[in-house]
Amino acid sequence: MDAFTKTLKDVAKRKKWVVREDGHQVKVPLADGRHQIVEIDTYTHGGAVIARFWTAIGPLGEVRGERPIAALRLNFSLPHGALAAHGDLLVLVRSQLVADADPGEIETAISFLAEQGDAYERLIYRADAH
Repeated sequence: MDAFTKTLKDVAKRKKWVVREDGHQVKVPLADGRHQIVEIDTYTHGGAVIARFWTAIGPLGEVRGERPIAALRLNFSLPHGALAAHGDLLVLVRSQLVADADPGEIETAISFLAEQGDAYERLIYRADAH
């Protein structure tokens, strides 16, 4: 197991999050019995290994009318991450260098995405599917 995955699993264990064995998915329990799934993958860009954290909010096809413009405006106010399209999903995504990742940064990334992603899912889709 690489150092990043070990740190991720240690954070998840301390926070009582459910982490998939391969370390690429974390289920975060939230208030009111809700939850949010945060996916983690890595890729190389410019020779650096990047961790991409993302969470699904809902079907992209249901974002119509003024909502795409509202989402772009919302992006500007986000302290971490950005709204994006991933396949047929509206997602919230954040990336960071694996080499610089420490437990606090990993916890912040997952907590923020889970809480904010769930809030947008509740607001936009009135659901708890992700």
